[in-house]
Amino acid sequence: MKHLIIIILIAFTTTVKCQPSANIITPTEYENIEINNVKLVDIKNTLGKADAVESLFGTTTSKNIDQDGDFYHYNFNGFSINFSSIISDGTHEKPIISSFKITNNNIEFKIRGTIITVGDKVEKLGNVIFNTNTDNSKSILFMECDGCNNFIVIEFNQSTKVITKIGYIELT
Repeated sequence: MKHLIIIILIAFTTTVKCQPSANIITPTEYENIEINNVKLVDIKNTLGKADAVESLFGTTTSKNIDQDGDFYHYNFNGFSINFSSIISDGTHEKPIISSFKITNNNIEFKIRGTIITVGDKVEKLGNVIFNTNTDNSKSILFMECDGCNNFIVIEFNQSTKVITKIGYIELT
């Protein structure tokens, strides 16, 4: 299971450079990010407990909780979320959100009062800074501080500017 965490982290971080260009938002704006009207702070407060996560998003399509309780993975038809105790630096209650991924246009993501879904044009986000990834593609990052280890990443089709994936990664 610990190998799965490493694979997930590599998958998200291989597209982002070490010194990303990000859109800095306030800690309050960050905590008020919503997925289907559920605030990020409320998701964090579940600590990955299955009943609490399902009370926010409904019944999972699949879930995997490792036997040591270090890793929790939940799927909700186009929305997946992972919690981990391994990456916590001691300043968080365990486990913390290690990543999430939205790939379904039925999942609403709200940031700074703007609701977007997979399939929307990036222009819907307004004037944002674009990050150049290691493969020279562009993405949009939102962080609550310059150099933070957790961020929102919005990937999009480079030619059509249509959002293809919305994710979160915690690198701590």
